[in-house]
Amino acid sequence: MPRDGILNYDALIQEVRRLCLEARTGTIFIATSENHAVRIVIQRGAITHVVARGQAGMAAMAPIKEISGGRLTYSEGAIDAGKPQSLPTTSELLAMLSGEDPTSSVGAAITALLTHLQQSRGIIEAELTEYLGPMAAMVCDEMVARIRQGKGPTTLTAAIDHLAGELSDPAKAIRFKDSVRERLKQNGRVTA
Repeated sequence: MPRDGILNYDALIQEVRRLCLEARTGTIFIATSENHAVRIVIQRGAITHVVARGQAGMAAMAPIKEISGGRLTYSEGAIDAGKPQSLPTTSELLAMLSGEDPTSSVGAAITALLTHLQQSRGIIEAELTEYLGPMAAMVCDEMVARIRQGKGPTTLTAAIDHLAGELSDPAKAIRFKDSVRERLKQNGRVTA
């Protein structure tokens, strides 16, 4: 972080992206170089509320994009969000803030997949551990590294299929996929 604690716009958005990918729950505060405040609430890595310069939700996106820099602080667990906001997905919001086309960007798809994996990893890794033991964590880490390089699966379903491919017994691979999908469904996660 720079000596004076002020990050440029790209570094601020990268830090927001990092907190989302880590599936954090809390509030991100940005005090801008222009002396304005931004508040972004995340719950398990998903952006649920955005407020900037008196604007909320999607209306806050334009003032955020005008930021030249600022100081970012993060308060874990603090989620006084106010009334619900109707927002696009977190990957779409991050793509918009990064200047990417959220509907066609490979970066947005990778970010979305990494977010889903981070939120689902406990379930996936626990199921994989039943078949691979302690190697499951390493196999998951390797797949995430390949995804970050743009060389891995591009959907959560494909990621589950990829991990099932690590199992030598086809019957075990099927049981693994079925079990993961059922547990994700029970926890409100979609695998498409």
